[in-house]
Amino acid sequence: RDEDFLRKLEILNNKVEYPLSKFWPDNGPQWDALGVSGDEIILVEAKANIPEMVSPGTKAGTYSRRKIENSLDGVKKYLSVSDKIDWTGTFYQYVNRIAHLYYLREKNQIKAHLLFVYFINDVTVHGPKTKDEWLGAIQTMEFYLGLTIYVIKIEGMKELKNQYFGDINDFFKYDLVLNLIEKIENLKCFTFIPMLTKDDGSSDGALTIYNGSRRKELDDFLKDCIKKSDRKVKNLRSFMSKYEQIEYRPYKDDEYFLHAEREQYFDSIHSSILNESVILIDPDNGFEIKSM
Repeated sequence: RDEDFLRKLEILNNKVEYPLSKFWPDNGPQWDALGVSGDEIILVEAKANIPEMVSPGTKAGTYSRRKIENSLDGVKKYLSVSDKIDWTGTFYQYVNRIAHLYYLREKNQIKAHLLFVYFINDVTVHGPKTKDEWLGAIQTMEFYLGLTIYVIKIEGMKELKNQYFGDINDFFKYDLVLNLIEKIENLKCFTFIPMLTKDDGSSDGALTIYNGSRRKELDDFLKDCIKKSDRKVKNLRSFMSKYEQIEYRPYKDDEYFLHAEREQYFDSIHSSILNESVILIDPDNGFEIKSM
């Protein structure tokens, strides 16, 4: 960590012109691996499960925090990310890795690459079993951080339907939201905006056999709804009532959404349900790569 990683890469004294100490305070990132290929260097960050990815915010003191914020502001400006998005809170570990890539490439003109490695099927930590689970988590994180602008095509998109309730995509997204709720300090509310449409009689939503051991109480709840043939998004109200520390605010979870009334649907959302809240806007049964 700190200048040690520059020393290990043998670039501290011959390539680094802008001192790391001016960019970042002590106790910076600890890299999982470092590599060199010709005149290029590689930084590696590895993850085995999704909760690892939902890192807490910085606990730096006033002086160090100011230095961190100044550097992150520079990175956000470079990447055209809104300065209103806070990078010192949830997912802080991810952005400080990106910041160090920026430090090498832009502050020192060093050919550097940042490699994120995501392991599948690590049973010791109940990690994701498929690539799609990781992709969904990564897309959610990058959207939260303002790093990706998603353009979702209405044509061919699978809208959220009650027939999907309790399938593997539901388990994943609710598990991810609950992880966020548990990690974000002083959070008061969870607002769910489902954009619910009518069931279409297809076999979609049939992926109901999955290992939900990562969060057994959620797995039991969803599979009980399936067993009782009671697959309704509004059932989430009873499950969330067990989380006494958080207020659950569903928006029109028992009314159907019409694309023709999209503007009215969103305009009628009162700002009071958005304050101090994690907000899940769910237009389908999982963001599909082909529709991005």
